[in-house]
Amino acid sequence: MAEITTRSKIAIRYTTNPANMGYDGVATDWKNARPDNVTSPAKALDYLANLRREMGGTYYAVHLSCGGVEVSRDDLSEVVQHAEDMREMRRMKLAGRW
Repeated sequence: MAEITTRSKIAIRYTTNPANMGYDGVATDWKNARPDNVTSPAKALDYLANLRREMGGTYYAVHLSCGGVEVSRDDLSEVVQHAEDMREMRRMKLAGRW
């Protein structure tokens, strides 16, 4: 796994080509194509949620990478959750509740 931080740049690529998902047709090299979006881990998760709504019932595949290394949604969620936990700990320390 790539070392991901909240400031990492996540490249998001997606395809709706059935051949890229293992069905009949001519597959493309979509995972190495220009990213559809490059953003932070938190914004990447938002982008993926919006993509699901925009696509509706259309089948699609998503490829996420950081520094050329493939990462998963779980990897991004973990980084975002850790940042939120650390932010909450700082708030509690400043409020004298820690």
